[in-house]
Amino acid sequence: HKHDDRAFFPILLILVGGILLIQNLGLGLRNFNWWALFIFLPVAGALSSAWGDFRSSGKLDGKVRSNIGSALLIGTVAVLLLAGADWGRWWPSVLIAAGFSSLLGGIGYWDRAEHKNLAAWSGFNAWVGLGVLLLGAGFLVKFLPIPALSGILEGWRWWAAPILVAAFGAFVSATVVCWHNEWKMDWSAWGFIVIGVVVGVVGLFALVNLSWNLLAPVVLIGVGLVVLSRIVIRK
Repeated sequence: HKHDDRAFFPILLILVGGILLIQNLGLGLRNFNWWALFIFLPVAGALSSAWGDFRSSGKLDGKVRSNIGSALLIGTVAVLLLAGADWGRWWPSVLIAAGFSSLLGGIGYWDRAEHKNLAAWSGFNAWVGLGVLLLGAGFLVKFLPIPALSGILEGWRWWAAPILVAAFGAFVSATVVCWHNEWKMDWSAWGFIVIGVVVGVVGLFALVNLSWNLLAPVVLIGVGLVVLSRIVIRK
């Protein structure tokens, strides 16, 4: 395992040298950004850590998935730079990779029996990742474009849906925390509710195209109602 890690860097140097040789001889690969190959060093490190953790535990647990997600995110950026892709069209793929990475790492990272609150926040991170993934997928459909799918996004403010997904995840996380606390509200549950209210209001404003001048007072009213509810319930 360690031997393979040490071998990656000299192999990378050989690849870079071969590409430079081909370019300098005028044999092709003019648009190939060879320097982007070095970005694959942290990708290899993350994949190596994932493989090592998997061999140690024998499980595809949250730590392994988190390393795989990190490799996917950095690798996506590296591939786009390597190919000289048009960032004006392909930047949503980075959102997709980031969202998928967050989704992978957020599920089951913490043992719920030992770390109830941390597991809940990690689960909420997975919901946020799902929202970011959907947002990136939507923009990618619009920018490429993909005719078979772009019609689905026409006629409504589709980008509000991923925001509402994150808000829904906050309320789900609050419910899960209460369930594990025998339906008692703690600071994590109230925190999730506040986040759900704020993000949900933003998503609804975006969905129905309300005036953004009304957003701040509506958010303040919503948060105030949550805080007031907490005071009343504690009494």
